[in-house]
Amino acid sequence: DYTGLNEAKNRAEEILSDGNVYTDSTRTALETALENANAVDEGLLVGSQQTIDELEAALEEAISKIALKADYTELNNEIELAEGVLADGNVYTNSTKTALEEALAEAKAVEKDLPQTEQTQIEAALTKLRDARTAIKEKADYSEYDAVKEKLEAMIEAGNNGKYDETAWESFVENFEFANGNLDRDLSVDDQAVIDVTKQELEMLEAEILSKEYADYTGLNEAKNRAEEILSDGNVYTDS
Repeated sequence: DYTGLNEAKNRAEEILSDGNVYTDSTRTALETALENANAVDEGLLVGSQQTIDELEAALEEAISKIALKADYTELNNEIELAEGVLADGNVYTNSTKTALEEALAEAKAVEKDLPQTEQTQIEAALTKLRDARTAIKEKADYSEYDAVKEKLEAMIEAGNNGKYDETAWESFVENFEFANGNLDRDLSVDDQAVIDVTKQELEMLEAEILSKEYADYTGLNEAKNRAEEILSDGNVYTDS
């Protein structure tokens, strides 16, 4: 009796041609079960009924498990947008760039053959990725600050060597280390003013220490030595 098997085959063919998108795994299982059912010989004797019944059961099971595929459209679009941001050549803050990279990796790791019953997994990855993309921030410009910082670091590395008032020098070094150490190196363009203010603080420190530089007596001392040599050389010079 092929009645049950034929009915199952008809239902399977309708499912596979209804235009819906099913998960790859359940669609493949149904196609395989249908192929096996179609391969059975027609006109088998009653003694082969078990074979027919087994094929029908396998086909019915595949039909019962067929599952509509979840919608990945928005997630795939968001993945493209995120990849575009990361490849656009702009310099972003480390924190927001890392957050986007992590969200992108998680989005790409979502299983690609989920049924509609697992749509929430896709939506969660989509939300996290979109939030990370829209939250990304361009990094502030530290170039002018770094130029001043490097100049003062060179001064400190060279040392005082008696060139500046010692108390003023110690204060200069301490204040520089405090200002530089407290500046966040991952600020966004929204906080550019913080960097600019800190740069001005360093410039003020530089001006202050330069004002404490001892006068240079080198030329005067050389002139004094020459004068003393002249006055003691035994020659007689005019009184004036």
